[in-house]
Amino acid sequence: MPLTLVRALRPASLATAVLSLGLLTACSDGAEEQDATELETFEGEGFSIDLPGEPTMDTQTVQSPAGELELTTYSVDFGEAAVAIAVTDVPEGAPVDLDGSVDGAASNINGTVRESETGEFDGLETRDAVIDAEVEGQEGTAFARIIDAEGRLVQVLQIVEGTVEEPPENYDEIVDSLQLS
Repeated sequence: MPLTLVRALRPASLATAVLSLGLLTACSDGAEEQDATELETFEGEGFSIDLPGEPTMDTQTVQSPAGELELTTYSVDFGEAAVAIAVTDVPEGAPVDLDGSVDGAASNINGTVRESETGEFDGLETRDAVIDAEVEGQEGTAFARIIDAEGRLVQVLQIVEGTVEEPPENYDEIVDSLQLS
């Protein structure tokens, strides 16, 4: 995946989205591309998910209206696409605005929300979104599930190069494999 779009989606550039509990995403510009055809179960802190390779982890502390938040992102780059899961513990009593999270994600990647649907994942409220992005003339499409996990914001995102109508072949398998603990 060309570096322009990847850099725009790195966690450090998305810290402003955290301020509104927005979407936190994807790639490391130094990550080695991996094969997306076979998924492996990855165990993170408080979750497991099937990913197309060993993820790169990035942890940082960001400021928010609710105070300092620790943001951890696990990402895998596999050529013309990348997938990430990001987790942020939400301070007790701080509201989570999933619609605002989708809007913040789109704004952060100079994108437009094409679709956003309210859903449920294991009894938890979600937003499933499709975002069209453009960074320095490079187009991409992000498919995301954002989950209010009652004290934790969990985000799974897959971004592909170009404007596409359907998510990547393995997107549903990746998202459906998520287990929270």
